[in-house]
Amino acid sequence: MGQYITTIDVSTKKNEESELDKKGFTKIPVNLNPGNKANGTFLWYNTIENQPNTQPITRIQFSFTEGMEKGLKAQKYQKVDQDLTNGTGERPIYLWFFRGTTRYDVPIVELFISTDAASDAEMVQPLWERSACNLNRAGVKWFHLWMKRSAQAHVCDVTATDNSAADADLFRKGYIRIDENLNKGAGGEEVFLWYRQTTDDDDLIRDLQISTNLNEMKSLQGQYYQQVLTNLSKRGANVFLWYKKECGKKPINMVTLLVDQAAIPLFKIAKATIITKDLKPGIAGTKEFLCFN
Repeated sequence: MGQYITTIDVSTKKNEESELDKKGFTKIPVNLNPGNKANGTFLWYNTIENQPNTQPITRIQFSFTEGMEKGLKAQKYQKVDQDLTNGTGERPIYLWFFRGTTRYDVPIVELFISTDAASDAEMVQPLWERSACNLNRAGVKWFHLWMKRSAQAHVCDVTATDNSAADADLFRKGYIRIDENLNKGAGGEEVFLWYRQTTDDDDLIRDLQISTNLNEMKSLQGQYYQQVLTNLSKRGANVFLWYKKECGKKPINMVTLLVDQAAIPLFKIAKATIITKDLKPGIAGTKEFLCFN
């Protein structure tokens, strides 16, 4: 059971760093608030070696709105009550973690934070998966948390929501929310993609597609893709996620969103698949693309 991660914490002051160090925590040496070098913001984690009676962490989520917190609270996710944007004036971001024991929960054994497009793409490799949440809201580069699991998990289910009503039920069923709001900048309800994964070998998703018009929908239906019924667009467009489980391709290990446009060619070099259809058409700001591997 070696290095299973059992607890995550955050420091925003030097004295907090000292206390976590005394407790055997390991510091991830990336300042999430690079503008504040005197008192940086850092993620820390502890392992089962120091906490032998603690179950391993299997899921990590982020929240940056009150709506995102409701389902996490209902399903007893543990909130690290330290704002990751500390002192930047940006909307607060909080980390949450969960110790699950279902067939959809695989222990996390290592954490890494990418700090630019190159280091982001380098992590596209077996056992690792990526949080879509940008942890450097005040900077010009995207920071992303990567999580390594103890065994290779594959995506077995995907879905989408356009309100928070079903969040608690999805968390209860083992789903992981891709923490990037597809309706960001347009106002109104938040739109999120979700996935569920397992180490089982059967009933796995092997391809994902996006449709943006009726002709594309008809084409995917004709190829026996299954449609996720929630429209990802809140601005009048028809943007839908589709998936297929039987198509002769290898199962999908990771699904995420790419917002950093500089990362797109590098992820392609890393053999990730990027569907270059903007998931938030009609909304001002950077385009967002579905990425999987």
